[in-house]
Amino acid sequence: MNNLPNEILYLVYQFKHNIEFNDVMNELKKIKMRCFFNIDMGLADMNYLNHDKILVKCVNINNFNVTSTQILNYIRIYI
Repeated sequence: MNNLPNEILYLVYQFKHNIEFNDVMNELKKIKMRCFFNIDMGLADMNYLNHDKILVKCVNINNFNVTSTQILNYIRIYI
């Protein structure tokens, strides 16, 4: 692998990071949601039509105010 040009090595590391980052972010979203609700990601990704006929997510994970202490406590206890 050391014989590859720097541009190719950069692309390999970038794609590796993107693949791992996606899994880590999904796990973090799952833990963040589990601090408040006992539901899985499939249920959180469900949508509904509001009064204006616009699809809205049932659970908006971005509105959760979860501290890093709460996340670490959940990981320590349940994982």
